Amino acid sequence: MNTFNRGRNLIFVAIFLTLLAFPISKPVHAQTFSLEQESQIKAIIQQITDLQIQLLLARIAELQTQIATLIAQQASTTQAVANLQPVMGAVATPSGLDVTLGTPYCYDADPSKFNARLPITVSGEWANGLVKIIPTADFPNVIFAGQSFTHTSDAIPVRFDTRYQTGTSTIRVELGNGYIFTKQIVLGNPCQ
Repeated sequence: MNTFNRGRNLIFVAIFLTLLAFPISKPVHAQTFSLEQESQIKAIIQQITDLQIQLLLARIAELQTQIATLIAQQASTTQAVANLQPVMGAVATPSGLDVTLGTPYCYDADPSKFNARLPITVSGEWANGLVKIIPTADFPNVIFAGQSFTHTSDAIPVRFDTRYQTGTSTIRVELGNGYIFTKQIVLGNPCQ
């Protein structure tokens, strides 16, 4: 007997043993219910559905109450935050404190002639500050970095770029003591 026939015989024996290992069961028939049992099952399912709907409606009402509470809290928080925001001009000038803007001039050390200076003098009691020149007309979406400075009796030469900041600009001086000075001026181009 060759190996091919031996392998085929082994396969048939394996299949035969497999069939003997699993008993053949009788076909399973679906269970049928009487009309009365069917109506009872439908009634139970309807009761369960109604109960689920009642639970969902109660949860929706509970969530609506929570949402209304959160909206009320948000409105009160928004109002409280709005009340905390500083109003320009609302802070009184500390006595003896004065901010003066000088006349813009061209910065001669710059060969490109794009750098100009605005002298700002701050007198009174203060330690440090920050000044920003914010264009309001020509480039309203451009925000320029501020320039920090410390206490001095000399004018502070605040740099500005004559390519972007020649029109109406807001000068904002923020001093370390919480005082904010703002003024709108037309810088012009002193480098022309």
